[in-house]
Amino acid sequence: MGAAFAGWSGNIWLNRALPIKPAHLLPVIAMWIPTIQFFLFGWSNTFTAHYGPLVTELLTLFPLVAISAATVATMLEDADLSFLPQFFAEAGPGIASWLILKLFENLTDGVIQAFIGQAFFTTRIGLELLLGAAYALFAPSNLIVVSLPALYHTAMHNYHV
Repeated sequence: MGAAFAGWSGNIWLNRALPIKPAHLLPVIAMWIPTIQFFLFGWSNTFTAHYGPLVTELLTLFPLVAISAATVATMLEDADLSFLPQFFAEAGPGIASWLILKLFENLTDGVIQAFIGQAFFTTRIGLELLLGAAYALFAPSNLIVVSLPALYHTAMHNYHV
């Protein structure tokens, strides 16, 4: 939730600071997550059980969620909400996004738990790669080429697959 807040509140800064659209980074980040997690596994003894999950999530999922939220916030800034009262038009996109997130979280809770791990695409790595592919479809960019080494590593050298 912290990453979503950071991305949502920092979307304008991200758009100005990055030389490319943040949406074009999403598939690259998602495709690199399994590779980064693989190499962080070697540091498990150093990070211990107390800090290992925190470091792993900060280096992998935090950037993905933050940039996803920033992209959604940027897209919703262009929405025409002039028919609503001013106070609601300003807060509406953020509240609506949070409500949609919670709705889908509640709708898919039991479904995901019933199927998780039964096939490759329902494992953590498979879902991360599917998410990267979905991002690549919705935000196509030549930058996806940067994720080819990560895909090769995940397919050929990641023994968690």
